[in-house]
Amino acid sequence: MEQHHFSAVLTWDEADGWWVAECPDLPGCMSQGRTEDEALANLADAIAETLHVLLSQRERWTATGSSPGEVRLAVAI
Repeated sequence: MEQHHFSAVLTWDEADGWWVAECPDLPGCMSQGRTEDEALANLADAIAETLHVLLSQRERWTATGSSPGEVRLAVAI
């Protein structure tokens, strides 16, 4: 099992009262949680599932660099 590092951007959704976590390295890959930790854990699951789909379709992804304010997230696939 390989481990890859991804950036995560966390934002607070005041309307719903949830943390939203997005992965800029995989456009459209996002999740949410009631706490920051829950949102990041859910995002790690979403990233792993997205990568499994991409790999099964033999697609590649290009990791981008982190921007200030982003959290680094390790995901094992």
